[in-house]
Amino acid sequence: MEETISVLKYLVSAGYGSRRTCASIIMKGSVKSNGHFVTSLKHLITPTDEIEVNGSLVQKAQSKKIYLLLHKPKGYLSSVSDDRSRPTVLDLIPKNYKTPGLVPAGRLDYLSSGLMIITNDGDLVYKITHPKFKIEKEYSVVLDKPLQESDIQKLKRGYKIESGFARALDVKLINRAKNHYSVVLTEGKKREIRLLIKELGTTVKELQRIRIGGIRLGKLPPMALVPMSQSQINSLR
Repeated sequence: MEETISVLKYLVSAGYGSRRTCASIIMKGSVKSNGHFVTSLKHLITPTDEIEVNGSLVQKAQSKKIYLLLHKPKGYLSSVSDDRSRPTVLDLIPKNYKTPGLVPAGRLDYLSSGLMIITNDGDLVYKITHPKFKIEKEYSVVLDKPLQESDIQKLKRGYKIESGFARALDVKLINRAKNHYSVVLTEGKKREIRLLIKELGTTVKELQRIRIGGIRLGKLPPMALVPMSQSQINSLR
């Protein structure tokens, strides 16, 4: 029996963008498998199938896997490309690491900084980003005013923001004088922390991701990039 993979994972691994981007490509009817249009994100293909996007044959995904830790600075998008020509995290990747399918595993908005994982391992990207795996992401958050205990409890219970229901797994005070908190999430909705805090009548002044699972940003300086160790990779699987 031939090994199968979803067409969505295949396009991500072949370098067509993030899961969201590739899902959009499929749903627009731009993908064919062996000459037939594919409209299901769960459509399974085999290594011998011919996949086309907008009439062009997709090159087979590269077998070499790349795993990188990046300290994303402010002013970079956590995406593969941008239609407004803004810089993306892939612009920070040296040529010797660039390979088809390399994508950021999850979001970190334009004005935020911190730890990102860049990889062409679609399975690991899925594991990091899908909420069912409950991989924690911890953020250092500085606010314009302090949270009340009732605010913290509300964040933990969760409520609806523009991207859907959201909640913080944990919220801890780090420095009262600086309105500095640690916020832990297991999801990665668009601008999730900023929108959660906004609903409380408060504004985020600084936001930095300092941990993904058991991997910490530590002293990695802005724009720095290092290969992940095998133990770090295994800890997320």
